[in-house]
Amino acid sequence: MLNALIARTVGFYIRGARAVILLAIIVGVAASGYAAQHFAINTDISRLISADLPWRQRQLAFQQAFPDRAESILAVVRAPTPELASAAQDKLLEALVPKNDLLRSVHAPDGGTFFERNFLLYLSIEDLGRTTQGLTVAAPLIQTLASDPSMRGVLDALTLSLKGAQMGHVLLDDLSRPLNMGAETVEDAMSGRPPNFSWRVLMSGKPPEPSELRRLINVWPVLDYNALQPGQKPSAAIREVAAKLNLSSQYNADVRLTGTVPIADEEFATLEEGSRATAVASTTTKPAPPTARKRFSSLPNKDPWFDTAI
Repeated sequence: MLNALIARTVGFYIRGARAVILLAIIVGVAASGYAAQHFAINTDISRLISADLPWRQRQLAFQQAFPDRAESILAVVRAPTPELASAAQDKLLEALVPKNDLLRSVHAPDGGTFFERNFLLYLSIEDLGRTTQGLTVAAPLIQTLASDPSMRGVLDALTLSLKGAQMGHVLLDDLSRPLNMGAETVEDAMSGRPPNFSWRVLMSGKPPEPSELRRLINVWPVLDYNALQPGQKPSAAIREVAAKLNLSSQYNADVRLTGTVPIADEEFATLEEGSRATAVASTTTKPAPPTARKRFSSLPNKDPWFDTAI
């Protein structure tokens, strides 16, 4: 009974092969159109948890009050000195502000005129004493360089420092660190490398902390949850702007992105790569050779033999 039904079905498809192929194409096109109109992707992972839960309602209220914290891209600017990091941060921040079609808001949580004027208030007592003492000792040197920021001014400052050592106001050992830093800066400039001299490091009397060489830019992007990577376009825009500014050559700085949005996009990208590899593997797999033949004698076909892969 089953064999006869299969034989009649196969025979019908063979006799009307063109009509069957045309019908399959029509059904495929109709199914594709229906899927395009009624199926869509939503990559908003926050909807995976019910909004009726009490803790979830409090979280949603917090996100509504501070949306830039839940959906944020954090651009980390790194440079060899605090001054270069701040300069690169200001340059990138200024270039990102007009991108309001992809970036809702852009601000520097650790920068701006407030911190530039009042950064001494956030130093520890030891660091503050060391910095103020360095500024007091180096006041004549700073005044000389400020009045003539050229090679002549540098030589005048060096002459002034040596006179201070001769008069006993400054020890020669105290001049070793600033002279070494100045020598390294001159060597970098003569070699065509970006100079990395830092007044802040010189005044503090110690190497900079890793946090001092980083500056942050907090970005609230416009997300497209219909795409597999909702923050791909804003992240690409930030990288493009950073590349156009050529921060690596001007400030010897680099920019890296982190935050909730880039991390989620990276997870979705991994999922896409995995599915693509699976699809390629499935299409390149060789079909199994026919291992058996079955005869349908009831088919009205001149050749009653058909290969059936098992």
